[in-house]
Formats: sequence, structure tokens, C-alpha cells
Amino acid sequence: SMPRADDNIFRLEPSLDLEHLGSRQRDHSSNYRNVVCSLCSRTVAIALQVSLDALNSPDRENGDTSKARQIAMYLSATMFNLCAAEVGRAFKRDRTTVAYALERIEEQREDPEFDFVLAQLEELLCDARHAISLCYDYFEGGGAHLLERA
Repeated sequence: SMPRADDNIFRLEPSLDLEHLGSRQRDHSSNYRNVVCSLCSRTVAIALQVSLDALNSPDRENGDTSKARQIAMYLSATMFNLCAAEVGRAFKRDRTTVAYALERIEEQREDPEFDFVLAQLEELLCDARHAISLCYDYFEGGGAHLLERA
């Protein structure tokens, strides 16, 4: 049987993949934070067929968009080891709003269908995270010499 997402160690502690990306520091670079949150937003927008513009909008909106944003916030925090304040900065939301979103999503995981969807998104982002870390290793923390060859 398929393991539940809770069984995966990345739900419990920062991934070893991320050590090279400076994840042990509580404050990541703003570029890392924004790119990671954008990756999560885009993944959710594609998977749940929600407008990316609506997802990134500072306005209050309908329930579907709000729930999709909460999922993107949750994935940004749990999969990429960002604290609520960092996620809030990227999504232009208050830290307490992010903390509330994380609680709501965690509660909704009690529903097996919802948990299954989230587990698929986590698996996809876990692959992305692993690939990022491999590239980071290969380029020793910077792809500049690769870009010069292009």
C-alpha cells in the first residue's frame, strides 16, 4: 500500500537535501524564499487549476483560491523549511495568517482524499527539491561557469 505522507521523514525534519541550500539558517536569502514560494504556487495553480494571478493577489477572494493559497503556503513551509514569517513575506500575508493556514491544512489532512492530493504535491516537490540540491552540489553553490558556456 502507498505510504501516507506523514510517514515521510521530510514532514518531520528538514531534508538533508536542503543542508547545502542554507536551510539550517532560519533566515534564507530573499531570492531563495521567493523562488521556492513561487515554485509551490505554480505547482498548486497547475494541479488545482487555479489562476496564478488570483493566488498571488493580495485581495480577499473566493474559497477555492484561498484554499489553494493555503496549500501553497503549507508546501512552502513544510517542504522547503521556511518559517511562517518568511512565507508571509513571499505571499504578502501576515505571519499569523500563514500559521493559521498551516493549521487548517494539517487538520484537513484527516480527510484521506485531501491527504492523497497533498501527498502527490509533496512527492513532486520532493523530487524538485532533490534535483535542486544535486544541481547545487554539481555547481558548487553557483551555476555561473555553466552559464558562461551557453
